[in-house]
Amino acid sequence: MSKFILLQLFLFLIMSCQIEKAGYEIFETPDGVRVTKNKNYPNSPDFVLNKKFLFSIDQIITGGQAEGSLSRNVAVDDSNNIFYTYGGKLYKLNDKGSLVKTFGGKGFGPGELGSESIDVNGVFIINDTLSVFLEKQHKVNLYDLDGNFIESKRLDFFNFTEKNFLQFQQGITPISEQKYIRFVSFRNDKQIGTSLSIVDNNGYKLNIISNLAAKNGKMFDDVNLMMLKYTFAHNKIYVAKNSTEFFEIEVFDLSGNLAAKVKKNYKRVPLPLFLRPEGDGLLSIQSIEVDKYERIWIYSAEDINMDFMGNDKIVENGALYQLFSPDGVYINKIDLNTDEYKIIKIFFIKDKMYVVVSDADEEAKTLVFDY
Repeated sequence: MSKFILLQLFLFLIMSCQIEKAGYEIFETPDGVRVTKNKNYPNSPDFVLNKKFLFSIDQIITGGQAEGSLSRNVAVDDSNNIFYTYGGKLYKLNDKGSLVKTFGGKGFGPGELGSESIDVNGVFIINDTLSVFLEKQHKVNLYDLDGNFIESKRLDFFNFTEKNFLQFQQGITPISEQKYIRFVSFRNDKQIGTSLSIVDNNGYKLNIISNLAAKNGKMFDDVNLMMLKYTFAHNKIYVAKNSTEFFEIEVFDLSGNLAAKVKKNYKRVPLPLFLRPEGDGLLSIQSIEVDKYERIWIYSAEDINMDFMGNDKIVENGALYQLFSPDGVYINKIDLNTDEYKIIKIFFIKDKMYVVVSDADEEAKTLVFDY
């Protein structure tokens, strides 16, 4: 009997050690939301990302976060041709990165894109048609995949107004022919706010994912509120909670229903001394991306490399990312640093990784990798 008791005690101690060693727990709430809570250390510290350089594009193209909204000015078709905007034109590259053609261009005629490159706020492929969203003109230009202009369609939801607020910025992400994710930031003399919602072709809100508002306060805190971090991948919407105090990601389905939460222990990162009068701290999650394996890539304030020069400058290299599994388990930190380039940002389109970099001469380009 004593041997049996000793064996049970031994097994209990082993299991206790294993439980204590685990850096996460997963449970489901009564309303069916999966919650993954992570401690602040990786569960697979030996994991290494294997990537293979394919080619570079001598321009900056964006497919992830930009000024709060999801800025995606690049799309890839089923033949791996790349379409993107730069300098007021549309470019088509083949799967090796070679230029096939340019089209569109500045102007207001059929198929043209407006007066400035910033007039374009989204490039997507929907049912083998290239859709280029033009917010200032309240329309979308449609092209075939050979770059031939088809038609323009008016989109009334670009006329968004919030009562007594001035619209500051808008982002549109189509998730079907009839449904879009819309991000809007707005402000007046007393308040600022952001809204992330699912809308139909007429701008009617089908569901509100996030709706934040606050009184005008410290400058940096105001900017933080308007910099909502979110992305769309694998028929899910990933939204980082807008906080300087805690680390949390919410995952929604295409109807806007909350499906999962990912949390991690976090200690607030204060602003440098010269900025502290303007805010309480850095946002815990600076950017969020999702790769082809449904892994979540987080650039966190914890990993910002800040060098205070003359107490009035921040030097930042966004090359260290926290990687989470599809079910939200913290895998490891991925270091993308190189001696040759400074990493500006990363994003994923289909099965490729895009890394926007600048070299010692401050020349920017986009590197494309398989992984």
